[in-house]
Amino acid sequence: MAGYFVYAFCALGLAGFVPRPRGGGHGWLGVRLFTGFSLIPVFLFLVHIIAGVGLLAASYALVVLSALGLVRLVAGWVRVPDARPPLLHPAFVIFAAAGGVIAVHGGLAYIPYSGDEFTNWIGAAKQIFAGGGFDRARPALIHPDYPMGWPLTMVLPAVLVGRFDEGLAAAAPLVMHLALFPCCSTSSAKPWSTAWRCRRSAPACSAGWSYWPCCWPRRRAGCGPSAC
Repeated sequence: MAGYFVYAFCALGLAGFVPRPRGGGHGWLGVRLFTGFSLIPVFLFLVHIIAGVGLLAASYALVVLSALGLVRLVAGWVRVPDARPPLLHPAFVIFAAAGGVIAVHGGLAYIPYSGDEFTNWIGAAKQIFAGGGFDRARPALIHPDYPMGWPLTMVLPAVLVGRFDEGLAAAAPLVMHLALFPCCSTSSAKPWSTAWRCRRSAPACSAGWSYWPCCWPRRRAGCGPSAC
């Protein structure tokens, strides 16, 4: 439950710093929420790896920044009532429902099973957590030159609670995909009807978004699903 709360809180908080386009219903909450989650790996990568700030300090800085963004988001709703989303907006309902299910089951449990998860994602996140940061863990990483934004995202709740658990890290893709669904209802006066009509396209967009950046640069080399 701690991992889910951390990712959801940071996504919603960082959404407060995403500019709200003119027009559209409910303040573009869906797009801003998904963008807010996408800023988590960007922030950790820039602050921890590029700027050299310690992992613990960078994680707490992200939480503080998210809290400030949440205040800014709520203040914007107060100033512009038309941009205030309803309480039954898909973003609120879906996140509340998922949190309720996780609470009832006592948290998330996750067992990684594919080789890529061990070598690149879970494995890298564990090494970074054990070493207290990327620089110390770098010699033990199998692919240290891979972008570390996602492993840093997976290790975020572990750094904050002081222990590594795959269930904490599993909340990251869950929150990311939960944030994707409300994007379909951003510019509609009837958010639920629009989101339901997009129920089939959202998973396809998510899969394509994950697959395309991996394979496109190596298309000429004959990259296929098994190679990526």
